Amino acid sequence: MTGARALLERAEPGDAEAIAQVHVSSWKAAYAGILPSAYLTALSVEARATLWQRSIEAGVPEIWVARLGSRLEAFVAFGKCRDELVVGQVGEIWAIYARRCAWGMGLGRSLCERALERLTEDGFERVSLWVFENNPRARRFYEGAGFEAEPASVKTFPIAGITAREIRYARQLGALAESS
Repeated sequence: MTGARALLERAEPGDAEAIAQVHVSSWKAAYAGILPSAYLTALSVEARATLWQRSIEAGVPEIWVARLGSRLEAFVAFGKCRDELVVGQVGEIWAIYARRCAWGMGLGRSLCERALERLTEDGFERVSLWVFENNPRARRFYEGAGFEAEPASVKTFPIAGITAREIRYARQLGALAESS
């Protein structure tokens, strides 16, 4: 199966629990070795479902899901860039996750393309995102989607007893991106 066969649609309130399941299971698979295992084990689908329910109802961020058959396999959340010092019309991909069994099927790529289309439609000129610096799989994914690392934009923050490092990636949207 590929992302082309997936049904992409805007998330609805009834999707919150399935989004949370994808979110938690993806974190456990993708961040093993990056975040402490005790932290990953303690992640709660119920707590995440509550957060996603609120986001879906508020419409911020905008959330799209990918389904194969009736099963929600992946999602993307995006909107206005949350970085305090950003100037201009900059959007942000806040989250993009897929069940491990769906990795490599093109669902993430399809959802990323949908997010870029929607951000362009909403008038954003650039888009950014943050990724763990020591996550080469995710970095390759974003580079394959036309994002470039901004090495001067690294942030550190405490999580689960460690200091995590994220690096910002960004790319142009719309006509500027098409001409490059």
